[in-house]
Amino acid sequence: LVIGFALGGSVGVGTLVFAFGIGPIVARTLPLLHLEALTPSTQNAQWGE
Repeated sequence: LVIGFALGGSVGVGTLVFAFGIGPIVARTLPLLHLEALTPSTQNAQWGE
């Protein structure tokens, strides 16, 4: 945020809400997208052969 402002960017209410709100929002919603890792069907598939 400070670096963006120092480079000439604007800092408004929306910028502050986004900057401080994105972390908690992602932390709460990321577990909803949990996917199980795929297991290789053969030993060779594990190494990409």
